[in-house]
Amino acid sequence: MQNQHLTIETLEGVLVVHVLDRCLSGRAQSPQLWNSISELTTQQTGFRLVLDLSQVTFLPSVGISELIQLIRTCRSARGQLALCCLCPSILEALQLLRLDRQIPLFETVHDAIVGVGGTI
Repeated sequence: MQNQHLTIETLEGVLVVHVLDRCLSGRAQSPQLWNSISELTTQQTGFRLVLDLSQVTFLPSVGISELIQLIRTCRSARGQLALCCLCPSILEALQLLRLDRQIPLFETVHDAIVGVGGTI
């Protein structure tokens, strides 16, 4: 699946969402992006999802709120979620908020796939 905000592919049984936007804003600003991700998390339980944020350079507070909601959704559906390819400023912000304790962060897509149990 692909639209102007993301591409989705399945690699080794893991859904990999490549976010194409430079700013990972909230649902009001990017409804197509968050609705697409929400659809993935409601289709089944026990899913494995990786968000590739390599194109994202800005994460405002509304985007952080959406990530927190996504973490909760994944937990309630017994799914696994990981983020990867974060720019240094976003990585630092997530670490300051201690979200790295709630969600695994990886340097590469490959590492994230392995981290959520994919086989490569």
